[in-house]
Parts: sequence; C-alpha cells; structure tokens
Amino acid sequence: GQHSRFYRVSNPVFVTYAGTNRWLSWQYITLGSSEWTRYTISSDALRHCQIVARARANSGPAVIEIRIGDDVQTVTLSDQGWNETNLGTVTLTPGANQLKCTVKSGVADLDWIELTPPETGQRAASGVPVGLPAR
Repeated sequence: GQHSRFYRVSNPVFVTYAGTNRWLSWQYITLGSSEWTRYTISSDALRHCQIVARARANSGPAVIEIRIGDDVQTVTLSDQGWNETNLGTVTLTPGANQLKCTVKSGVADLDWIELTPPETGQRAASGVPVGLPAR
C-alpha cells in the first residue's frame, strides 16, 4: 500500500521503557502492519553474520521481515512473550549496509536486533562494532 513507502509522521513511534538489564533493556518500539524501522550498519569488509532479533507479538501473531541488501529473513511471532529469534545468516558488504525491519502483518514489539560474526560467537552489541577488528 501507499503507506508502506512513507515514514509515519502523523503520530511518532514511541520507545517504551520498563527495565534496566543490558540484554533485557525493556526499551522497545511497537510497529503495526506495514510499519518499519531502518538502521545503517558499517562494515570494513565482506562479512557473513548471524542475525538475532528480540521481539514479541503484541496481540495475535505478527510477521516481521528483516532485509539487508538482497538478504531477506522472515519470521512469524506467535507468542506474546519475549523471544530471541535466530533469523539466519545475512551478508554485509564493505561500506554502509541498510537493515530494514518491516512488520508484514499484525503488531510487533521490537527490543533489539543483533548481528554476530559466526566465527566469534560474540554478541555484536557487546561494545565491538560489527565490521571492526575485535583485537
């Protein structure tokens, strides 16, 4: 639809706050069907990364799609409890990569999205930016 091409400006996307644990931040956004959020991820080289999202269905099932370049991963959230969902492997190219998370149906709460180089098993959000040497 026409609305999926434009940023929602009539009412802001609120960040909800409900806790302080680092990996369970409880700072999350709620997105409805066809709404999206986008992030730029810089990489200094071609890298393959596991992508994990901490999300939940807000009411009833929700389908989210995460796209980086030509890589598209889709998952159905059927539980209203928070889950860390492995969405598979994506490829980062050298330079700026656009990660777009779109709710295809339903309403979803999104806490965080994590990219982890599979060879390290280290969480990308641990202070070492994806694409930079860990040493």
